[in-house]
Amino acid sequence: MRRTFGYIALVVGLDLIFLAPLLRWYSYPRVAKAPTDVSNTSISDGTGSYFSASTLQLVGPVPLRNVSVAKGEPQASNHDVAVISIFTRTYNVQTGGDIDYTQDIYAMDRVSGYAVHCCGERPRHVGLTLKFPFGTEKTTTYQFYDSTAHLAFPTRYVDSETVAGLKSYKFVSEVPPTLIETMGFPGYLLNHPDQPNVTALRYYQATTTLWVEPFTGAILKAGQKSKQWVTDTAGNGQVTLADTDFLNTPASVEDTARQIRTKFTQLKAVRDWLPIGGPLFGVLLVALSLLVLLRPRKPVSTTLAGPGSIRAETPA
Repeated sequence: MRRTFGYIALVVGLDLIFLAPLLRWYSYPRVAKAPTDVSNTSISDGTGSYFSASTLQLVGPVPLRNVSVAKGEPQASNHDVAVISIFTRTYNVQTGGDIDYTQDIYAMDRVSGYAVHCCGERPRHVGLTLKFPFGTEKTTTYQFYDSTAHLAFPTRYVDSETVAGLKSYKFVSEVPPTLIETMGFPGYLLNHPDQPNVTALRYYQATTTLWVEPFTGAILKAGQKSKQWVTDTAGNGQVTLADTDFLNTPASVEDTARQIRTKFTQLKAVRDWLPIGGPLFGVLLVALSLLVLLRPRKPVSTTLAGPGSIRAETPA
């Protein structure tokens, strides 16, 4: 029994020593990928003002809510690319009236998080989209996609914070005043009372703040302050279309953090805990097995006489 244990300990120990590096260099790159079966709803609350198309007046400030529903499309995804459809709706909390809604289909590299132009992507995305790279770095300036401007802008590390019990890097992206479209607009609102409709230039600017869990690159929390306005083609008669401030709700942040913790634990085990702890434990097992296997066996003693045995005696 003792030698059986020794052989088992020897085999297990050698496996831990020689196979553990495969977890780090072979298995980890294959599991460190964004999932394709995403199903998640994120809610952001905030306040703001918006231009009502029905009353032709600015409404607010009022409480607003943004609901974003992400649905993975595994059938359109592959080993390298994740395809995720996201529907967003923004509405007035007091009235329930819709302010804006969008439907995007993202195709992104499952490791880096950068947009990939394939697989039914709509519209065309650039830069980082739904996540940061695995192993996000403080010193790197990333290009992050803005879904209103349809462009990517630099996002830079500004601080480290703990969010829902997880370490995060805080990044900020500034979108400067950017022309996003040309549109028709009532002339009298842009100081052209003699024209029922004029060509207007629609501008947008925003400050987006992202809290990123650096090991997985997942975005734990997000907030955005943004503003949209129109002017005439000469840059006169500015009218505000929207001025809002949103931040993910605590419940949404905690739900995201729960999913990240699971992925974090799995990746840490494959990349660090098993490749480092496995060989150490393996060495101990091998040493123990050698002590057991190389220890001399005790000689087996044989007792000839015992209870009930016949003992011959020499006569006196």
